[in-house]
Amino acid sequence: MARATRRRQVTALGAAVLAALAFNAALALNAALALNAAAAPLPAPPAAPANDKGSPVARAVALRQGGKYAEAAQILLEWLADHPDDAKAHNELGALYALHGQLRAALEQFSQAVRGDAALRSARWNLAETLRADERCVEALPHYRQLVESDGADGLPRKGLALCHTILGQWTEAIVACDGIVRQVPGTTLATWAAEKRDRIRELSAGGALSVGQMDTEGKQLFAENRYVDAAVWLASALQAEPTADRAYRLAMAHLGAQDLMAALASLERALKLDPKHLPARMAQATVARALRTLGTGAANIAFAKLDEVAERALARAILDNNLVLARQLAQQMAGAKTDVPPGAVALLLAGELALRDGTAATAAELFERALKARPNHDAARKALADAWIQQGKLSEGRRMAALPPPPPHIADNADLQAFVRQRRVEFVHHLHMMVDPGVRPAPALIDLVAGDLPLPPPPPPLPPVPVAPPTKGKGSKATRAKAGKSK
Repeated sequence: MARATRRRQVTALGAAVLAALAFNAALALNAALALNAAAAPLPAPPAAPANDKGSPVARAVALRQGGKYAEAAQILLEWLADHPDDAKAHNELGALYALHGQLRAALEQFSQAVRGDAALRSARWNLAETLRADERCVEALPHYRQLVESDGADGLPRKGLALCHTILGQWTEAIVACDGIVRQVPGTTLATWAAEKRDRIRELSAGGALSVGQMDTEGKQLFAENRYVDAAVWLASALQAEPTADRAYRLAMAHLGAQDLMAALASLERALKLDPKHLPARMAQATVARALRTLGTGAANIAFAKLDEVAERALARAILDNNLVLARQLAQQMAGAKTDVPPGAVALLLAGELALRDGTAATAAELFERALKARPNHDAARKALADAWIQQGKLSEGRRMAALPPPPPHIADNADLQAFVRQRRVEFVHHLHMMVDPGVRPAPALIDLVAGDLPLPPPPPPLPPVPVAPPTKGKGSKATRAKAGKSK
């Protein structure tokens, strides 16, 4: 009886989930929003599917990555009806909820996953990130701390600590978290971000406690500079100190600029709780909700959503799967073929990475140079070119391209170069994972990697024109015209 009752409950829940996931409103995000290049550290890579490719969870992950969200949800709901303690299944179902803006349902699934398996880092990370998206930093902090304690070398949970402490106005703790990032992952994009944030917090908090006006001003200035991720942190700080509907709405716009639609929807919900008649928030809420349902998938970054596999993502997947035959074919097709449209920076970067792994550093360097010519400020291409030059023995050129300072006197001249190469390749694997599956909160880290190469979703087709009926003549039209003529 208990199992039958649970199945009925799951069937009812499944119907609601599938109805939400199947909603397919025709909506394309604003192109300027989609091409925003806000700099941000990389989020954690998604957890790899279970080793057993035939397991229900692995099949659900594959379906989600292929755009078949309703089928993925149905498999997980049926599996959980008989296996309610499967933490990985709860985690994956939570990802489906989160990617469609259903924060409360996602939080429940992630919480069940953590209760079922406290060592499942992906579930704890998803829970912490979703709590932070919902502006529940006090609840998110213990989960970030647990992630740091279980793996001190992972800088990303420290980033979560830094962001949450800043939002809560805990400046000393935020500086400590940033210092930890700089120590643990030196030379990375994440460390650069942490150093800048630490210095700015020190500067702003030198005179004592920050006022709400200072937080607002800092957030607005960063927003004007198109640094939406950092702007969101300061705007959230002001909102935490003095909640108003206008502040929640401004925070939502910062999240939109960073393409974090899940957090944007949570901020808009908060704005409407503070002021149910806040018209801009109500209008934006409807737009963001439709965008999440239409484009918020685990298969593609929401800014460049396509249900079919684009070439860059296929190549990234082939490199991760070590399918070198397919990878070489794709790389030759994208970077070597002579077409009217030249290959983009990402295609050249991926093809060069493949050449570097094949041991042809000279070919790799040529492709990386072409990528930098296409996008001169591309951080990943710059580091990759430094790597290729180091492999060719061009150590001084590699050091200059990597922006590495001279080593201290007690260390060998080139000892730090190999450390740079190792860190660069680990960071690039993170990029590849994020291209294949952006995870619960598709972050702007992908934009630096893919903006300009992957096509935008097509605009919705125009509506047919409404036929205009010809004007009809009234009964008194002749008399009226005659009267009008006499008056003249």
